Amino acid sequence: MKRLSAGQISSILFYRDKDMMGYKVPSSVLEAGSLVHARLGYNQPKLFMRFFLYKGEYWLITGMPDKIDYENGVVEELKTFHSEQVRKRQEKAGKVQLNIYLFLTGLKKGKLCFYDMRKEEMVKIIDVEYDRQFLKRTLNTAIGLQKDIQKFVDKYKKKREGVINGKKQS
Repeated sequence: MKRLSAGQISSILFYRDKDMMGYKVPSSVLEAGSLVHARLGYNQPKLFMRFFLYKGEYWLITGMPDKIDYENGVVEELKTFHSEQVRKRQEKAGKVQLNIYLFLTGLKKGKLCFYDMRKEEMVKIIDVEYDRQFLKRTLNTAIGLQKDIQKFVDKYKKKREGVINGKKQS
């Protein structure tokens, strides 16, 4: 059975090209974001899972929403940012992640929250409603891209092994 997490899906759709070219978010930035999540209570520990059917093949979709307000039936996703350019990309990625979390939890309402690391404050909150068609398009696209990436990686490994083992490449 194939498996993808909400974070992997977001990475495939918004960051994978940067990953392939060697760009990595500095660990200090990731650590600072994790600290803000913990300080503000956006560290819900429960893993949610649900199956999604893609071209006759079941994929297990997983994710850990940042925060769940069960009383009001709302999933919250916190995004931290240092620049407006990053915030705009985080908004697109956050809407995808939030729809996945709504799919996984069965809840219908979400809040996408933005924390400006420079100002050290929450600067924007967007209400998001579960959109089944958007979710289906998102998962179909992400799974298709993941399959393409895996084919590329397999081909890359085969070529690399040929060079390492001294075989001619065509």
